[in-house]
Amino acid sequence: MNFLPSLFLLLLLGQPIQVNAAAEGDSLSLFVAGLDAFERQDYEAAFHLFSLAADQGDKQSQYLLGSMYESGAGINQDFKQAIDWFTHAADQGDADSQLYLGMMNYYGEGTPKDYVMAHMWLDLSAENGNEEATELMNVVAKKMTAEEIVRARDLARKR
Repeated sequence: MNFLPSLFLLLLLGQPIQVNAAAEGDSLSLFVAGLDAFERQDYEAAFHLFSLAADQGDKQSQYLLGSMYESGAGINQDFKQAIDWFTHAADQGDADSQLYLGMMNYYGEGTPKDYVMAHMWLDLSAENGNEEATELMNVVAKKMTAEEIVRARDLARKR
């Protein structure tokens, strides 16, 4: 799909991008159409479009599905599903998903509290440029032993 003319029209006219994402089928079209639906608060359509793009490996859509599940935006809140989708995106280097996984492990949302895993995810997020992750990692580290911090860093290097 040629996405640039649609983006140009959006910028020029200030109109929402009208992409027939289901017909196009590529992850970028699906993602953009999902964003448009989300901004219109059509959460059912956004969820469907993000799901299609996420199944194609689009890490931004995977992150947004995780966010929808984590917050309950337009769907039933489900921390376990959030963790699954954040993990898919995090494994592709998505710093925001890594940050959320760190926080969910720290607070025990959808998983038992685990400071080692929280530190590991926050370490990865910080390595990928998320400054907030560095601050949170320091908070988590204060609750950990030196051995746990070493283990968390080892896990981060292996991921």
